[in-house]
Formats: sequence, structure tokens, C-alpha cells
Amino acid sequence: MLAREALRALGHECEALLVGSDRAPLWPVGTVGSISHTDDYCVVVVANSPLHRSLGIDAEPAVPLEPGLWLQICTATELAWLASQPLPDRGLVCHLLFAIKEAVYKYQAPISHTMLEFADVEVTDLDLISQSFRAVLEREDVPGFSKGATFSGRVVISNGLIVAGIS
Repeated sequence: MLAREALRALGHECEALLVGSDRAPLWPVGTVGSISHTDDYCVVVVANSPLHRSLGIDAEPAVPLEPGLWLQICTATELAWLASQPLPDRGLVCHLLFAIKEAVYKYQAPISHTMLEFADVEVTDLDLISQSFRAVLEREDVPGFSKGATFSGRVVISNGLIVAGIS
């Protein structure tokens, strides 16, 4: 419903937003978009293409992740950076890294049709003051993207929610 409303606001009428075999939305020709949801929130972004190559957004509850998950989500460099953060903040900061990597995945997936692993993306710059980030693709075989491709975006924590986005 939110996606259809957002598309209408851009001047596109659609009766239903279909999904592909990978459960990703099939955006109408001439548009790009991204959807994310938690148990309590849903967020949708849409734009006209070719103004935007793609969009990626992720929403997560603003709760710390258990340390047992950090090794699955973070690269060695990210783990070293995480260790430099204040101890009480590390679980929440790791959840920010998770949300950023999910936003990168959602950005690239409609273009490459490639499933990325967490280690395929490394967050190289997360500025909690400016709420900005930069992430780098560490994988070579992603159609439409070269190894070292950089993704820049914003991340915010508000009202119990983490939202990370790339356009």
C-alpha cells in the first residue's frame, strides 16, 4: 500500500506491486525503489529512473546485537573499529553496520541479481555525528559493479528505529 501511494505521488499508477522469485519488488518501468520493514514499521522509497540508478533502504529495531552475531556481520577491519567504540555502544553500532550492509544489498540486487554475504561489503567510514557512511564492495564477481565500488548514504537512529539508505 505504501509503495503504491509513493508511486502515485511520482505520477505512476499501479494496481499492484508484483514481486519476483527472490521476493523483491518488481518496480514499474521508469522507477526504482526499496522497501524494508520491522514488526512495527514499514519504510518505502521510490524515485524515477534514470535520475537514480537504484535505491536501497533498511530499517531495523534500534537494539544492540548480541556479540555472538558480530563475527557473522563484521569484517576483521570492522571488528577492530568496533572494538575502539565505547563498550556499551558496540552492540548498537554493530546493528548500524548490519543495516548499512542490508541497504547496500538492496541497492545492488536489482542491478546485479547477486546475493551478497556480509563479508562482501565493508563499511569504511561511519560518522555517527553527520549520520553518514561509506561502504566498499569487496567482491569481484558482481555484475554492474567493480570490486572497490563505493556506496555512500545516511543512517539515523530515531524513535527506536535504525534506518540506513543509499540513493
